[in-house]
Amino acid sequence: MKRLVLVMFLLACQPAFVFASDYNFNGLTPGLLVGQDGWTAFVSGDANVVAGTGVNPSQVIAPSDVNINSFLARTNDANYTFTPLSNTTTDQVFEFDFRGTNLDDGGYDRAVLNFGGPGLPNFGIDGIGPVNELFYIRGENAIEYGEPIAGAVGNGDWVRLRLTVNFPAGTGSFSYKNLTTGAATYTPVASLQDINLGITTDPAAWDRMTMIMYQAGADQVFVDNFGVGPLPPLPPVGMPDVNMDGVVNIFDINLVSSNWNTAGPAGDANKDGIVNIFDINLISSNWTPAPAQPVPEPATAVLLVVGAALLVFARRRR
Repeated sequence: MKRLVLVMFLLACQPAFVFASDYNFNGLTPGLLVGQDGWTAFVSGDANVVAGTGVNPSQVIAPSDVNINSFLARTNDANYTFTPLSNTTTDQVFEFDFRGTNLDDGGYDRAVLNFGGPGLPNFGIDGIGPVNELFYIRGENAIEYGEPIAGAVGNGDWVRLRLTVNFPAGTGSFSYKNLTTGAATYTPVASLQDINLGITTDPAAWDRMTMIMYQAGADQVFVDNFGVGPLPPLPPVGMPDVNMDGVVNIFDINLVSSNWNTAGPAGDANKDGIVNIFDINLISSNWTPAPAQPVPEPATAVLLVVGAALLVFARRRR
């Protein structure tokens, strides 16, 4: 239990990667979304701005009605404009946060997003035919692809959904990260890699965020944090980024702690065949700075995690 509390504390202190073009609903007035900050309903429905729960207590949005699709759009303007897109970008990332309260009941829960308008490639959670609650991609060619989320995301979990697009190849790959469980890395959805998106519209013309939401019966759906940006760069070769998320930080130390005194390879930053204090030392010596954001000092984090790891090791020997 002490180790769990420690890990949760460290995760809470570590800032997540933030795109230059992030959009959230903080600062909006609780209540109906349409009419606020340029949001419109382009077919039907609306959404409510509400307080979040769990690991995301900030303001989020939810469908304003049950059993009715909410078609929402916001065109770039002076208040918010995401970074212009280019058809030469090979690693363009689109993402948003999703929470569903009943993801294992086979009901029709829906939250799909795109950054260009109706008909352009979108991704998120949706159904295909009689099969519901899928990780979902729909190309500009109107072909749909999906993989069941059962077993990957628990009821009520906040999960970050990501589509990485290779514009020259015209393909997209889906991955997700469970924020509620504190996952440090994105998990690729096996059947949704290098999907042909059938892109014919120049992405330079994509100028809006379009969200379609639906919740059935007692189910509840929430979304937040729309992100656009290039894939975070990997650190230079030789850097001890053991969880391979592009930065050397507390998540790498957490992975070392979770694999303490094993042969690795998970957590073995220095590749010597044993996960121990030397891996902690290497990580702390190559810490990625996060300017203007409150992060724990590496030395403090090291001492805390080493203490936790030793506690776990001592318990295992009993």
